[in-house]
Amino acid sequence: MLLLKAPRLYECPMSFPGIASSARKPHMTIAYMVMVITPLLFSTNVVFGRVTISEVAPFTLAFLRWTLCAVILSPFVIRSLPQCLQLVRQHPVRILALGFLGMWVSGGGVYYSLQYTTATNGTMIYTTSPLIIILLERLLFHRQIRWREMVGIVVAFCGVGVILFQGRIAHLLSGSLNIGDLGFLIAACAWAGYSILFRDERISQLPILALFGLVSAAGSCFVLAV
Repeated sequence: MLLLKAPRLYECPMSFPGIASSARKPHMTIAYMVMVITPLLFSTNVVFGRVTISEVAPFTLAFLRWTLCAVILSPFVIRSLPQCLQLVRQHPVRILALGFLGMWVSGGGVYYSLQYTTATNGTMIYTTSPLIIILLERLLFHRQIRWREMVGIVVAFCGVGVILFQGRIAHLLSGSLNIGDLGFLIAACAWAGYSILFRDERISQLPILALFGLVSAAGSCFVLAV
């Protein structure tokens, strides 16, 4: 009778939370590392662009960047070629929209804007894109916004306003804006739209690297047309 009462692992998996939590720790560590590295790489890209645009035209630089990205990821596209072709046939507008928003506006547009503003200003404005994502998700999908998020959004956009109008009331009243700062604000909105569209279930069935390679190729075509 005692043996019948003894719990077995496969009958009560929730009885061992320590096992589950320890299994999740490596994944959480990787996630936090990516979250730290991503802004570093992004800021490096903006600084590199600010230095390079004096020698290379903005959209030429964007074309070289995204073409190289597409070439590097081409093995993943080839590996999933049947799914990629099916996706292009079924959702061509979404693939083109991703290429336009992510590589043309948020790629070539960013490098173009760097001709008129500093890398510091551009980076600070561009980092509002996660906040714009929250607002778009609220508008499109009725996402709930917590009060702490709303406070953060208000503070962040106040900071953007200070940058855009250079902290001067006269600039605010006259409506005069630095075209480079305005370009980065447009790019932040475009990147927010890109991020939401990239998670669309109709296209997210494709392996992530294959999808990004496909979008990079589409973006290169847009940038080449300039």
